Amino acid sequence: QSLSIIRDRHSANWRIAMTNGIKSFLTLFFIIAISFGLSAIQILPTIEFVRNSIRGQGLPYDLLIWGSYTKELLLTFLDPFKFGNPFPENYTYNGPGPNFFELSYFVGIIPLILFITFTIYKLYNLIRCKKTDKMFFGLLSGLIFFVLVSLGNNFPLHPLLYKLFPFYRLFRIPSQHLILAVLIVSIISALSLNLIKNNFIKTAIILMIIFELLNYDKKFIRLTSLPTKNFDPKLVETLKSDKELYRVLPDYSVVSGVR
Repeated sequence: QSLSIIRDRHSANWRIAMTNGIKSFLTLFFIIAISFGLSAIQILPTIEFVRNSIRGQGLPYDLLIWGSYTKELLLTFLDPFKFGNPFPENYTYNGPGPNFFELSYFVGIIPLILFITFTIYKLYNLIRCKKTDKMFFGLLSGLIFFVLVSLGNNFPLHPLLYKLFPFYRLFRIPSQHLILAVLIVSIISALSLNLIKNNFIKTAIILMIIFELLNYDKKFIRLTSLPTKNFDPKLVETLKSDKELYRVLPDYSVVSGVR
């Protein structure tokens, strides 16, 4: 009789586990399907465009890795202008290519402190208290993945993805993976801030973060006089009258404020 009860309990537990597993799978499936559906207005035209561009057959790896992150560039998370000023009136940038804007992912010193503090706290709970925060370690795993891929040919992961997954042969500048890394750091910083129970301290930290990031961001708000139709009347008249296909080669770079 005891054996029969144990079997019934085991069978019930197995059915519950299967039900929960199916529910989790369906939830994940619908999250992915809805996310793709909402993004399809951008994804599908991009796929069509790429297929008909020079990237359709994949880019050579030597061209694709331009913009790989380096361990020296990681210092820009502490000092975003470590390699110089990217602005035209006082251009001193001497860091790696392609340019400052493709390699700058500053999130603020205070958010970094919150992120590091929270990470240490969770690791302590894991080692000493045997408590595992699945969401945090999932986010941390994603962060590590995106940082390692952003290193391009400076770490074996990106070359491996290039060989195994065809879509990785379409996109240049591996450092752009850090866009998602910055998002994860922001989320974990917010989780860290949420542990602070004193509302006055929490509000003070939020205000300091806002001040720090606005002080950084205001440098990128550019007010300048852009060329108007009077800037080059002859060029405007040519563009209006000539119906042939041709290219106009502007005399400013792709990162110019004018562009």
